[in-house]
Amino acid sequence: MRKGDEQIGLPAAVYNDTAANIEALTGVAEGAVAYATDTDELGTYDGAAWVWGSGGGYTEGAKVYNNANQSIPNESITALTFNSEYYDTDGIHDNAVNNSRLTCQTAGKYVIIGNFQFASNSTGYRAAWIVLGGATYIAEFFNTAINGNVTTMVIATIYDLEVGNYVGLMCYQGSGGAFNVMYNAEVSVNFMMQRIG
Repeated sequence: MRKGDEQIGLPAAVYNDTAANIEALTGVAEGAVAYATDTDELGTYDGAAWVWGSGGGYTEGAKVYNNANQSIPNESITALTFNSEYYDTDGIHDNAVNNSRLTCQTAGKYVIIGNFQFASNSTGYRAAWIVLGGATYIAEFFNTAINGNVTTMVIATIYDLEVGNYVGLMCYQGSGGAFNVMYNAEVSVNFMMQRIG
């Protein structure tokens, strides 16, 4: 979240990659948070090294995905839907009812991450938002379209949630026509939240 030119409400940085790629990063600020996609672990950077499994021992979380492409209308902010789960330890997601939502069942501080890919196209830009309660934007990410390769969108935030709060992953594309968010096993379309405090 931004207030003028100041970044507020987030840790120093949030990373979403394999543990090896995260550990290979240089110039990481103390307090950065990471999600290791290969080991399904949260970690924090203590100023010298990554500390994995440092989510405070909390087990409440869910990681969901959609196993099919989703057509996104041109110049329309659209909620992504999720019809499958990697895991859900707290009744956070329903594959059929309101399946665009992750709903908090246990109050606390959560890391919330979304990632997806648009098909190759060079027209317009792409955007992603994490939205609280269908109306409050709590994270945003913009990317230019890439021709010849997919346009990858990764967005993350840390947010205090109360029981009943729900978050969604929204996207936008301006290619000039309807355009697909691509299913790619383990990579796209994923949405997750994990309690860390």
